[in-house]
Amino acid sequence: MPTDQPAYPHVRALARGLSVLRELNQIGLASPAQLAKATGLDRTTTYRLLATLEEEGYVSRNPLNDLYFVLDEV
Repeated sequence: MPTDQPAYPHVRALARGLSVLRELNQIGLASPAQLAKATGLDRTTTYRLLATLEEEGYVSRNPLNDLYFVLDEV
C-alpha cells in the first residue's frame, strides 16, 4: 500500500545546515550575514551552523577577512 509520507521525519537542522553548505559552495567566499540573507535563515542560526560545519571539517573561516569557504577535502 503506497503512501505519500516519507518513512522517516524531516530533520530540519540538517536541512538548514545543508542549505548553508550548498549556498557557500555556490558563492565561494561569504560572510555569515551574506549566507543568512541568501538562505533566509536568522544570522544567529547561520553562525551556529557555520561553527558546527567548521568543527566537523566542512568549512573554514579566513581569519584575515572573516569569510567562510568550503574545504576541498570534503
